[in-house]
Amino acid sequence: LLRDRPPLTAFIPKESRIYVSDYSMQLRKAAIRTPVGPNYELRQVPVGYQYPEALALAATWYLNPPTAGRFGYFGSFDIDILDFYRRPLQLMVEDFASSRNQAMVMDELRRGSVEYVVTMDPPDLWSVLPLIREEAPFFAAPVRLYSVPGSWPRARFETADGHLEPEPVRIQEMRGSVMRLEGSNAQASRLVVSFANERGWRATVDGKSVPIEDTPLAFISVPAPPGTHEFLLTYTPPFIGWGALISFLALMVVITLELKGRSSWVVPVPMRSRKTTEAARERLTP
Repeated sequence: LLRDRPPLTAFIPKESRIYVSDYSMQLRKAAIRTPVGPNYELRQVPVGYQYPEALALAATWYLNPPTAGRFGYFGSFDIDILDFYRRPLQLMVEDFASSRNQAMVMDELRRGSVEYVVTMDPPDLWSVLPLIREEAPFFAAPVRLYSVPGSWPRARFETADGHLEPEPVRIQEMRGSVMRLEGSNAQASRLVVSFANERGWRATVDGKSVPIEDTPLAFISVPAPPGTHEFLLTYTPPFIGWGALISFLALMVVITLELKGRSSWVVPVPMRSRKTTEAARERLTP
């Protein structure tokens, strides 16, 4: 189950940004798009597998969120199962996962830099996308893989009203907590990076701190004045300072209790005089 590589990965380049339809939970205010029939219904169980094992393997082959990250892919529009998202991001994802408006869904896929879609939805919504592969090794509903032509770059300049600027943004470094970018723009605009704007992100332009704002998709957005600039985005988990302080105080409490506990192990025995000892011995002698 851990070593097996899903067949779909042969058709999706590593480090691609993908959207996978998630049917694991219902939303509070709207119904998510679902396949025909029960969600995640298995068509067959391989010989030698129990049902839960086959379901786990099927979910891995389907790249069900968040398993795709194991294979080098970036997830997008993933439903907030653990209720961790900021409110703007949560609302945006719920609107996307429940929408049947084809034009809106396609526009947000491109703005979200999504390059591939994996879904068991009925094909009507996705009919405008090129179909790469269809398979049904486990689930009753066929799994379809689509490509998304014209998806926007993960880092780009946008106008104030959300239109894509032609000038490219060069990515110098992009890893989990640090992004270094460089670009030249002819007019004042905004740098947009298709990563969720979570608490903890900080930004500088040419070494000067700048505020981070949300885009309509709750992505990271910072001001970009005209000219050539270097952008640095860094992420520090929120409240890490408080967490370190609480951990330090807890350690001090444990050490204090340990030292006090050791001091209580030695029980002092009062010294007896020879006269007292001899008197006690006489009382015990028959």
